[in-house]
Amino acid sequence: MVIGHDLGCRVAWSTTLMRPDVVRGVGFSVPPPQRGPVPPLQAMRERCDGQFHWNYFQAPGVADAELAKDPHRTFRRVMYGLSGDNPHSDPPVEPLVPPGNGFLDLFEDPEELPSWLTGADIDTLATEFTEAGFTSALNWYRNFDRTWPGALTAGRA
Repeated sequence: MVIGHDLGCRVAWSTTLMRPDVVRGVGFSVPPPQRGPVPPLQAMRERCDGQFHWNYFQAPGVADAELAKDPHRTFRRVMYGLSGDNPHSDPPVEPLVPPGNGFLDLFEDPEELPSWLTGADIDTLATEFTEAGFTSALNWYRNFDRTWPGALTAGRA
């Protein structure tokens, strides 16, 4: 059984399609998109005038430095900003980063954390990402087009 959530769904879909002999079931929060005629980063660049957050994450060092500047702030803003507790989340935050802005500009820093998110949670995330950095996580986005040709193979998608 393979379970994927959000970006991890790409791993769940691909693993299931490439190794049906090993995977007996799959669960995911985001269904696989139909394979389009162009790679995903190109498609989002065209659809969103280059402002989609995936495109913002492409330049090595830019998003990495923004997110690493204050990891506590990063996780407070993102975790709260994308949650249903954010009063500005209806409609959901558009993940578009206009020129001259950063990804974190999409989200406000909450005055207090919601009940499901503690300061200890933020500390744990911030500590791990302070040690590891954000580059490995962002490299998933940087490789969307590289993995696109072989991700859904042998006409199984």
